[in-house]
Amino acid sequence: MANNPPTMRTESPLPAGVQLGPIVADHVYPLKVFRSLTGLGGWALRKAQRDGLRVVTVGRCKFVRGADFMTYLASVESTQTDS
Repeated sequence: MANNPPTMRTESPLPAGVQLGPIVADHVYPLKVFRSLTGLGGWALRKAQRDGLRVVTVGRCKFVRGADFMTYLASVESTQTDS
């Protein structure tokens, strides 16, 4: 019998369409791209907005600035370490 090499798992642990990536401070992301890069779902994104993440609306399009996301993360981090 031939030795078959172990097969690598090709399934992604992420939901379909989600491709995580870095958020850069001086970039502006359409909301759909931002969600894909961060992996945030709808509920998490709405909670982030309630908790201070700034989302800019232009017409019917929504955008998130990378700098605003980093500011939001810093505020979340400081509230978690203060407890």
